[in-house]
Amino acid sequence: MSDEEKRDFLIRVLAQAQLEATFERIYNMIFGSQIVALRRLNEMGRVSVEDARAFFEPYTSQYPLIYNAYSFDQWAEFLKTIGLVVQSENFFEITDL
Repeated sequence: MSDEEKRDFLIRVLAQAQLEATFERIYNMIFGSQIVALRRLNEMGRVSVEDARAFFEPYTSQYPLIYNAYSFDQWAEFLKTIGLVVQSENFFEITDL
């Protein structure tokens, strides 16, 4: 293997390791409700903030110990901050990671 091939191989391995580390970090922080929401968003393409809030609401009664201290805005902001969704006007869309 030439030095250039070794370098290219190492770059690919490093990029893969960084991507895996990023997804591992996200997996350790994300709520199950957010994963379900992302799956639904992936199927639908985009949803209104109002529809996302309606999706979130049942979880507040199902898991009150978590969601009494964690608002919809915090729930949605996490997804935006880590780059899984974007908000355009009054709609959420899934991103291409």
